[in-house]
Amino acid sequence: MTKQETQQMKGVAILMMLFVHLFGETWKIGSYQSLISFGDTTIEQFLCTAFNPVAFFLLLSGFGLHFVYKKMGGDRHRYSRVAKVYIHYIFISSLFVVIALLLGKNVLPTEGEIVTNILNNWVGLNPTWNPHAWFLLPFSILSLVSPWLFRWVDRIKPWWIFVGALFWGLCTSFVVSRFGSEYLYPNRWLYNIFLPFHLAPSLVLGALIHRCGLIRRTRSSIGKTAIAQLGGYLFIIVLIVAVSFFHPLSILYSFCFTILFVSLHKSAWISKGLALLGEHSMNMWFIHGWLCCTLFMDFFFSFHYSLLIWAATAIVSLLLSYVANWICAPLDRWVGKVLAS
Repeated sequence: MTKQETQQMKGVAILMMLFVHLFGETWKIGSYQSLISFGDTTIEQFLCTAFNPVAFFLLLSGFGLHFVYKKMGGDRHRYSRVAKVYIHYIFISSLFVVIALLLGKNVLPTEGEIVTNILNNWVGLNPTWNPHAWFLLPFSILSLVSPWLFRWVDRIKPWWIFVGALFWGLCTSFVVSRFGSEYLYPNRWLYNIFLPFHLAPSLVLGALIHRCGLIRRTRSSIGKTAIAQLGGYLFIIVLIVAVSFFHPLSILYSFCFTILFVSLHKSAWISKGLALLGEHSMNMWFIHGWLCCTLFMDFFFSFHYSLLIWAATAIVSLLLSYVANWICAPLDRWVGKVLAS
């Protein structure tokens, strides 16, 4: 998987994330015109149960980090990468907090621990400003400890890694479904300790894809015939339908989806569009929740049709990402030099 193909898959993942956060809650059903409805269920809800963007981002990160680990014999740049993520996150969060205050929406506590609230949000310990940033802290922890994970990934036989990662993912998913609301969610410290263990299987499976060259093998097996390409895309649709009915398959689904989608032919404009979104996926992840859920939900849902709402959110998030990159670029370069020296 080339860097361009990785960006394309990140583009798919960020589109999934926007879709889930826009249409995943049942109370929003009357707020938009669905493409198709099945009784009381909309096609948007159906797709939201199948999409699992976090698993895709972790899988792609595992692939990329393992590539760097094998090529460089380690990963001494991981600290600067995580620092860059936090620079963008803190800037974007702080900017939107100011905008929220100017609009009369107080996202800060009215009394008491304001400093603690700010630090909890900036670090990601308890992101009350933008709950969609729950993924930030465990993702950063896994990125930092990835070289130690990869030592085990490279020592153990691939088949055992595959089975073990799936089993571990199923076990932690069971813990979330059975004990999440009672023990994990009310206890932020326990929740933050648990999350890296819960998300690690997807990162490991991404590393396994790189170690075994699964995309190259799949691409050569499928071939370039129209029938084979069509069969590949039909199988992706089958995966989406299957995981929507049995969500514990989501880890395996993201694994198979990524290998297939990257291996199949795509038109040039789709590839370029997805790669552009993938390049800005980090900023869009931090931005879109403020736009469509916290501050300007009524504006975006005024587009009425689900595809237009989705497109408008993606376009505005992308444009604001350019602004964030331009403002954060000098600090990114400075931090990179400091940590590299």
